[in-house]
Amino acid sequence: MSEESKTQLTVATYNVHGWIGRDAMTDHRRTLETVKTLQADVIALQEVFVPAEVGALSEKHDIEALTGMTTQFGPNLEHKDKSYGNAVLTTLDVVDVQEWDLSVPNREPRGALDLRLTKEDLVVRVIATHLGTGLTERDTQIARLIEILGRGPKIPTVLMGDLNEWRPWSRRFSALRRRFERVRPALSFPVGLPIFALDRIFVRNAAFASRPRAISDPQTWVASDHLPVRAAIVC
Repeated sequence: MSEESKTQLTVATYNVHGWIGRDAMTDHRRTLETVKTLQADVIALQEVFVPAEVGALSEKHDIEALTGMTTQFGPNLEHKDKSYGNAVLTTLDVVDVQEWDLSVPNREPRGALDLRLTKEDLVVRVIATHLGTGLTERDTQIARLIEILGRGPKIPTVLMGDLNEWRPWSRRFSALRRRFERVRPALSFPVGLPIFALDRIFVRNAAFASRPRAISDPQTWVASDHLPVRAAIVC
């Protein structure tokens, strides 16, 4: 494929903290307005609450109505009258969706959304996830992700989400990173003084047109306790 025929996509990941802002107010519409400003083709969201009974005025409806993007939701647990989990928003056509269970016994249920998306002749795989906070828990989940990545055709692939990994010495995480293009991560947590690169974007069988960057502005400073991370890729 020539350079001229390659497709550029903007991708982003954002832990929306259950729609709770740094001012302790829960306002999914405010957070979604922030999501919309990311102007990305594919956005992975974590800690998304969606009512169990999806109605015309529900958060799920608002995600699509306020962002103009198709939404795929992957619930991991039930919390009172709401489901809680990951979501992927996209302007691309969705041709396939799989949900993977990454749960570890006696820990909070976790999962990954695995999508095949198309744009004209391009087919791209997007895996969106939110890994656990426990060290051995996360090692188990990373091993599972490596196994999942080994399945399917060798097409442009994006892995993104809140990976909760801060250990530079983690052997499991290093094994995961070696499967992707090397790139300097963005510091995204906590918002007030970002010192941890928890929110990651990885690509393989593709390349970064612009490296992952944390988006810090008046909106993102309030909407969540994480900064969103955005990158441009070519594939």
